[in-house]
Amino acid sequence: MAKFAAGLDRPVPEFTEIYLILDEDEAGKYMFNRQPCPFLENNLCSNYEHRPHDCTSFPHLHLAGFRSRLYGVLENYEICPIVFNVYEQLKVEVWYDDDFDEGGF
Repeated sequence: MAKFAAGLDRPVPEFTEIYLILDEDEAGKYMFNRQPCPFLENNLCSNYEHRPHDCTSFPHLHLAGFRSRLYGVLENYEICPIVFNVYEQLKVEVWYDDDFDEGGF
């Protein structure tokens, strides 16, 4: 958070008050107070070089429990270019795979 705030040339307390809320699911963690991200401009991060780890690893495909988070990820399909691109690539690799139909699905 400090790195991101510094990239905006704002003190952390001011940045926190304006842009963040406490995450209800993870104690002590913050999240942006609105969606799409207030720093998404023309489908790009306006503070890209200062992104926090959660942003650099989004949509967190490498973390356990992806299936349980899938609905939340898909909610961002229309507003997040990363989610859109990942989802579209999954369609190519899974849904349009000729071998997928051989299983009787």
